[in-house]
Amino acid sequence: MRYQFAQPSCACDSKVENPIKILRFIRQTIRHGVRLEIGAQHYDINEAGQVHTYIGYLGHLPYAEQLYWKSFNQAPKATISARAYKTDFMAQFDTSHDPLVSLKSRLERLAVQQSPWWQLKDEKAIQRAHYPYTDSQDEWANEIMALDQLVVEGLNRAHFKAKTESLSVKVDPQWQSIKLISECLGAQSINVDEANAIVKPLQSLHGLRSKMKGHLGGSEAKGIRNEILSAHGNFKTHYRKLVSECDRAIKLLSEHSEQGII
Repeated sequence: MRYQFAQPSCACDSKVENPIKILRFIRQTIRHGVRLEIGAQHYDINEAGQVHTYIGYLGHLPYAEQLYWKSFNQAPKATISARAYKTDFMAQFDTSHDPLVSLKSRLERLAVQQSPWWQLKDEKAIQRAHYPYTDSQDEWANEIMALDQLVVEGLNRAHFKAKTESLSVKVDPQWQSIKLISECLGAQSINVDEANAIVKPLQSLHGLRSKMKGHLGGSEAKGIRNEILSAHGNFKTHYRKLVSECDRAIKLLSEHSEQGII
């Protein structure tokens, strides 16, 4: 069995109007009108941060495209991922917990159930949410934005506004969904730690999206990034922790919805 290894941060064809990283090529590649679809089971990223896929899949590309991919090939710095080995060679299910997979599954169920408090406003939003795999701050910021568009923008403000008003809380017209959730939980004396487990991850996500992809001054944005790197070591670790916290927040919201609390 042969593989191709490449760095996800390598430069891409300058002829592409919007340059796409090689990892994006693997997820859904468009180059000179050539489209390559490789399912999640057909590529992975090893412990050294290298994207790896099987030569056979690249063999479906036109020869010129194969040469292009070959130009990014490099010697493996680590073995293939544990997931790839387990599923592709041992024919076993990968049962390890992945917070992003868990979050996406949870939100998909809410969409199918037509939840009154969360809606899938863009059918492609779930597909667009990915882990950042490089040290690029732009990639991390883009993934934060995609996650916010999926999770926070799906919250139904009208539902939370009506619920909060039913608790005799005077609603400020400027309050958005997260603030309304906080007020709704507070009005019902929900345990502070549990309320924070719901509200704070959503606030953190939305705040980062606004600051990193908005008009925040360069020095302030740099300060926030440095704090995150100091606390987590890299952007991927921070993102994974944030996703895990958001997953728990949505889980708790679902439970409170079943209980009629929100």
